[in-house]
Amino acid sequence: MFLFLLFLIFIDCGVGKGVKLYIYDLPWNTIDTWPLDSTTLAPHTIYNRQFRLNNGAGPLIDADSGMFGTWQFSSFKLIYNRMLRSPMRTLNPDEADVFFIPYDGGMDATVSAWDGRLLKARCPRSGVVAKYLHANSTYLKRKEGRDHFIVFSVIQGVSSLSSPGCRKLYHGVCKHCRKLSIEISYHKSSSPPGKKTSIAYLYDPSWLSIPYPSSYHFWERSKVLPWKTLYSNTDIEAARTHSRSNWPGQASLGRNITAIFVGGSHTQNDKSNAIRHRLKKQCMADTSGSCMWIQLGKAGHRYEQQDILSLYRRSVFCLSPPGDSPTRKGIFDALLAGCIPVVNDPFTLGDQYTWHISREDVPLMSAEVDPHSLDFMAELRSKYDFDRIVKMQKRIEQIGMQLQYSLPPAHSSGIWSPPYPDAVDLIVTQMARKGEGTTLHS
Repeated sequence: MFLFLLFLIFIDCGVGKGVKLYIYDLPWNTIDTWPLDSTTLAPHTIYNRQFRLNNGAGPLIDADSGMFGTWQFSSFKLIYNRMLRSPMRTLNPDEADVFFIPYDGGMDATVSAWDGRLLKARCPRSGVVAKYLHANSTYLKRKEGRDHFIVFSVIQGVSSLSSPGCRKLYHGVCKHCRKLSIEISYHKSSSPPGKKTSIAYLYDPSWLSIPYPSSYHFWERSKVLPWKTLYSNTDIEAARTHSRSNWPGQASLGRNITAIFVGGSHTQNDKSNAIRHRLKKQCMADTSGSCMWIQLGKAGHRYEQQDILSLYRRSVFCLSPPGDSPTRKGIFDALLAGCIPVVNDPFTLGDQYTWHISREDVPLMSAEVDPHSLDFMAELRSKYDFDRIVKMQKRIEQIGMQLQYSLPPAHSSGIWSPPYPDAVDLIVTQMARKGEGTTLHS
């Protein structure tokens, strides 16, 4: 019954209805820019061969909840493999509303295809893509590329974008194409960092953020949706009564950790380091024991992915301070585990993922605390009572489906789509509608 209702939502909101998608037939090495299995990986590579498994979702961890060991830079592979089998796809470009350019430019710009090292690769294959688009420019010229999109599977602000090859594609041939990144770096209301004045470091409205790939994916063996609440109205009433003397009153609902942070304490951003230091100090000083701080990295602990996500599913709030950049994969892992992210930077979710999380929804599904707060736990307690928390959890449940990338069945190769709209469905539909302010939500 639950999936049937979701299917009705899919139909009613018009996601994918009547939209035709065409995928260009680019050379295979522009589509697959990851290190091949035949290559020898460098000792300090950021790449793991297991990332390729399950069409880019990584190794399976828990079948029932759809938990995989997903790499944060796998958005292109997940989107491409999902669209290959989408019922919206057409093989006839004349009838297409939307055109996808299958070039994994983010990985091409940052990771060596030869040994997996992180480096400034300067988009070595971008010339092949630009040449192909020039030779097949009929549809690109039709709307100056405004009905074309490309997925950039790392954050927008990589230095490689200032190189001649990258600029030719992203600011020349595909100037008006929509570029979809896991995180845009330059906003209309912010200034470019430092003294850099290259066009690559300026605000560009053709760039838009799409969700980081979470470790949760709907797939054919899903039995539970981890972002869905499992308690009844009776359970809520009992918990509400308990919350009057024991905020936030969620222990009986399966969330016995009030606030949690999992991550490193040191980033490449001094402002972020200061925020994390303050949060850690306050969390460790919390005498009620309701705040948990788990530090990862060289100075911290080693936790398996399933252990971290299990903790998120037991937590009410997930502390999500900025790192090297305002957003990170952990925020989407938290959301899809039903945990309310606590943000300290207006760009963490705001002015970022407007196709998937409307501006109106940001305060309905995330908590914001002052980055200079002297007691963030007291601030949470004063601003978010039991009823407000439950409403936020419900909103996360309602739109959680469209924050994840579903996996087509591996045992067949035919047309497939999930029984409700996912992140890919919204991307294609929003491209067809061509309006940032027309976000689709259930």
